[in-house]
Amino acid sequence: MFRSDELTQGKWLTLAALLSKSLIAGYIAGMCPFWLASYIPADVALPTWFPWILTVASIAGVTVVEPTMFIGFALLYSRTSGPTATSGEALARELP
Repeated sequence: MFRSDELTQGKWLTLAALLSKSLIAGYIAGMCPFWLASYIPADVALPTWFPWILTVASIAGVTVVEPTMFIGFALLYSRTSGPTATSGEALARELP
């Protein structure tokens, strides 16, 4: 926990952007099939399995959208936890 707190110093804006993107985009992706289904006229007879199709479409939408947050967290972590020296400086220190 202390290491995580140390790595996120000065990165709270990026973390907040990733979290808000996840919440907003996940909600929209999850609800989009249901919103689109609301445009189907009420007098159209739908099959009994139609709600299952909406649920599967909702899960697929969230599955496509959410990994970007985890990729962003991984990139943020690799950028902040990596060595601060350039590769040339690190190589020069290792050579006698």
